[in-house]
Amino acid sequence: MLNPDRSRWATVLRGTLIAAAFALIASSGRLAAAPPVDVEAITRYFEELRARRLHIVAERYALDRLIRAEEQSIEQSAVAVELSRTYAAHATMAEGPEEAESLWRRADGVLGPILSLAAPPRRAALEFQRVQVAADRAQWLRWLANGDPDDEPARLAAGTALADAIRKFSDWSAGIDRRRRDAAGRPRTPLEPGEATPREINDMLRTSEIRQALLSIALAEIAVGTERAAAVVTASERLNTVRKSTIPAEWEPTLLLARIRVARLSGDDAEFDAGVRLAKQKPLPADVRAAVLAEEARRLLTSRRFREAARLLADEKPAQGPIPDELRALNVEAMLGAWSTAEPGVRERLWDLATAERDKTGGIWGIRAAALVESADETRRYGDRAAPEARRGRSRYLAGDLKGAAAHYAAAVELAREAEHSEAVVPLAMTLASIHIEAGDDVAAVKAARQAAAAADNPADAAQASLLEAWCLGRLASASGSAADQDRHRLALESHLQKHPDDPTAADVAWLLSEDLDRRDESAAAIDVLLRIPNGHPRRSAAVARIAALYEAGIADDAGWRSELPATDWRTGAAARLEAFWNELPLPAAKWSPDEASFAASYGRVLLRIGDANQSRADAALAGVLAAADAAERSSDGPVDERWQVLVARTRALRIVSLAAQDRFPEAAALLDVVMREDSAELLDLVQALDRVAAGLGDEGRDRIGQLQLAAVRRLEEGRGELSAEERRALDRSRAAALLATDKAVEAAQAYERLLDEDPSNAELISALAGAVELRGRPEDFAQARVWWQKLERGQSAGSREWLQTRLRIARSLANEGRGPEAAKLIAVTRLLYPELGGPQLRQEYETLERSLEAASERPSSK
Repeated sequence: MLNPDRSRWATVLRGTLIAAAFALIASSGRLAAAPPVDVEAITRYFEELRARRLHIVAERYALDRLIRAEEQSIEQSAVAVELSRTYAAHATMAEGPEEAESLWRRADGVLGPILSLAAPPRRAALEFQRVQVAADRAQWLRWLANGDPDDEPARLAAGTALADAIRKFSDWSAGIDRRRRDAAGRPRTPLEPGEATPREINDMLRTSEIRQALLSIALAEIAVGTERAAAVVTASERLNTVRKSTIPAEWEPTLLLARIRVARLSGDDAEFDAGVRLAKQKPLPADVRAAVLAEEARRLLTSRRFREAARLLADEKPAQGPIPDELRALNVEAMLGAWSTAEPGVRERLWDLATAERDKTGGIWGIRAAALVESADETRRYGDRAAPEARRGRSRYLAGDLKGAAAHYAAAVELAREAEHSEAVVPLAMTLASIHIEAGDDVAAVKAARQAAAAADNPADAAQASLLEAWCLGRLASASGSAADQDRHRLALESHLQKHPDDPTAADVAWLLSEDLDRRDESAAAIDVLLRIPNGHPRRSAAVARIAALYEAGIADDAGWRSELPATDWRTGAAARLEAFWNELPLPAAKWSPDEASFAASYGRVLLRIGDANQSRADAALAGVLAAADAAERSSDGPVDERWQVLVARTRALRIVSLAAQDRFPEAAALLDVVMREDSAELLDLVQALDRVAAGLGDEGRDRIGQLQLAAVRRLEEGRGELSAEERRALDRSRAAALLATDKAVEAAQAYERLLDEDPSNAELISALAGAVELRGRPEDFAQARVWWQKLERGQSAGSREWLQTRLRIARSLANEGRGPEAAKLIAVTRLLYPELGGPQLRQEYETLERSLEAASERPSSK
């Protein structure tokens, strides 16, 4: 029969690392009565495993014993304590902080479920081990804080943990005293075998007192300012209390070392010397002897006797075995201290020795040695006055105080400038700018970047500082949206390219400038800038893809940025340049990157738009894109780059267009048939892509695409019931667009009217309906279209480019109705209110219509 408490026990343990072990008990049947447990034997066994650093073996064995142990048994409690000790010992040797923290959590977590019971066996030992875990972790954090003297967060975390561990020991001891008082009036009962004896309890109380003293010393070592003196007094008092009592032999070396440390912290030289003399007379363990030598060196370092400290460490280093990393780190500190005051010739030698010793130092002390060298290097680079401010700034940054960090780095910049230490100003100011960027203060970031740029002497520093200034101005312009900030950003980019044309940063600046020019619709200038990004640069492929996209956009909407060349010559020049890029692409196409495939897609579309005689080149480009996308999907072990999906959807439509443009309609229809056999969602995406492709083609091309669209729409209509409401609306819009493209104006207008019934204010639908109505070409049709254009105009922002485009369409409708004077008047009023008329391209269209109206008014009447 199973123990009735088993299910409750498994529930209590759920979520801990040993929950699975205890849960197995529920299915194991009743165990045979266990013999009396020898707690001392269990302890000795696990201590031997830990001494040999066989932590994983000890952990597995402990978990196995916990599975077999009776619940609420002495064995269970004893093994849990040893498993906790093993996890804690393993944590101090973990490879990284994350693994260590996981082990610390296990060390505490294995005790919690047992202590949550009403009366667990060996309760005092379990509670004491839980406090020991907190103390061990606090000492470990104190050890980690040694790594970087300027790491304020690490120091504070260690201090908090040490103070908390001291409190927990005190609370535990107080709890033991309360239980003893409570039990004083009750008759004694025999102890169960394995239960904690009064002697064990006394040993634990003595250990608690000793550990509180040691934790207090550690807390005093990391305290700063006025807190340090008070912490030293507290540590001294606790240690004196411990020394007055009987000290177990195993604690004597540790407490002798503690006496020496307290004497050093309190500045009691006589007590320190007495402690060191006593330590040298005793047969101490090697690690304690090395720690005593470290204390001697620290006292010399504190009094700035650097050369004496270096000589001491050289003379007293262990004769056998490796030199402890702590002593190596102290030697680095001693040599750097001597370096700071040495003559120039000696300084170089001391610096080389210090860096060589740093490279031999491992563990956390290696990190400290590296931090000390870095700090000294800051003094070399920034000067004696600016370096301390920089270190304070780094400390505040590590603590998460960006405002404080910025203040210290700003002070360091000013001190370096006052000392005319220009080579220090540049890195300090650039660091300051980075902090301001992280804090979101773009104005201050720009100021700091300018300080760096102004101080830079050598070309490389000047280029880096100039790039940072331009980048900060870009952030500021983006955040503010101010035209003035945008102009400053552009000027900074142009200035960088002018001053540093051959610097490696020029390509990155060219990329940034091209983005700015593109936003300003200065595409020709953007192309010129992108051409400055050389072959081999990481942005080269992306730049070529953007150049192709800009050419494509310019050809598609007949943009007015094509220089002074006639349209035919300009298009030919664009094709020639893109052909040169095409010839640079690697073969086979399966090797293309997304940027290279994006270029090929744009190149193919450009060839289609300019009516290149060699349509097979366009077809090859589009086929290459699909091959590259297929190769990318087949070779990927994880998610495929989303750009491939966009390219495939777009390229399928382009491929059909390519075939249609070559009068290869059977092949185009066959390709469409292949796509139509795919699921409706993909086919619907293709139909919508055909909408976008057809938008930039001439009448004949749009008609051909429309025919293909209608075929796809009919296929989709067969499964209309399976489409969502949103997909059905998209299908109806594609059908209307296809009807419009194939000159079925009446049917297209009816389709758009039905769509508008569901979405009356949709500007895109209104525009499409007006265009469909105009197709019939009768005056009354233009009058009806004008009503729709006017409705569209009322929903737009007056003076915007969209509004001005709609106003132009209204004027055209009036002209086509035969109401030329009204159209001319509308144009005149619009010009008066908005002289720029939306930019060069739109203004030219206005002027063309205006000239045609003037010519019509001058022709003699047919009457």
